Amino acid sequence: ALFVTPPLIVDVTGEVAPGAVVAKREVIRKITTSWERNLYLDVRYQPRGATEPEITALAVDVSTYDRFRVGDETEVRYTPHPLLRRLSPIGFTRMEDQSSLAALVARFGSSMSVWLAGVVLWFVLWFVWSKLRSSLLMWVLVLSGIAGILFSISDWPEPTPGDLISGSATIRNIRRVDVILEGRRRSDTEAIQPYDIVELSFVPPGRADPVVAVDMLDAESVPNLAEEVTVPIRYSAQNPRWAQIEGGSRTFYWKNLLFIVAIVLGLLGIVVVSWLFNRSRRRRRAARIPLP
Repeated sequence: ALFVTPPLIVDVTGEVAPGAVVAKREVIRKITTSWERNLYLDVRYQPRGATEPEITALAVDVSTYDRFRVGDETEVRYTPHPLLRRLSPIGFTRMEDQSSLAALVARFGSSMSVWLAGVVLWFVLWFVWSKLRSSLLMWVLVLSGIAGILFSISDWPEPTPGDLISGSATIRNIRRVDVILEGRRRSDTEAIQPYDIVELSFVPPGRADPVVAVDMLDAESVPNLAEEVTVPIRYSAQNPRWAQIEGGSRTFYWKNLLFIVAIVLGLLGIVVVSWLFNRSRRRRRAARIPLP
């Protein structure tokens, strides 16, 4: 309801006002062991009944973000309720020509949207299982849950989109990941292969605004990485937000994934052995009970 209600309110009761782009922001959010990109156009507009113009952050997709420049005009669909407008990060404003679904995906990120869809599907399967009590469906639930966990922590790299071009970029931010599963106090699961999440800022040829690419590479595979340092990169001609630092190795995703798979299989093996042992014990007890 938290995700769906704001867009519905804007669709049903929203009004439209002209606005102008006053700033552009490319934000990289850290999500446990990975990251998510959000693109915002800060737009100044005049809501009906307001004494002064307001600035709202409109989450948009890549093509919309790259198309707009500071000073460009657009239209804002907004809720007429001032209190709700102050909660704009939840989604009470959007571009007029943007669908509610597109606004949600842009605001919460594509990977988060896939994760939420997977959780909803899992609970639907669980509800069906609670009614049917099918053993086959139970295994589907268990295996799909395990697959979902592995997918969420695998950080599998995106395939290279097209030809690569050599260039250079400035490190905007760097974060070391050495824990892949967080637990209580000292129960964290450390990564077999620690890795760095590096934000790279550069201006591709033919563009006026910088773009931010994110590279994930094995820790210490490239020495002396630090913020504000310029590094050589190779980036996609088709999608310059896909870039990698030259010379870095990227073995963390399969090494850490195999480690987690080994843990999961070990726990699953313990559960299966325990179940088989208990079933055998129940059968032996039943065999000792004399028939009436």
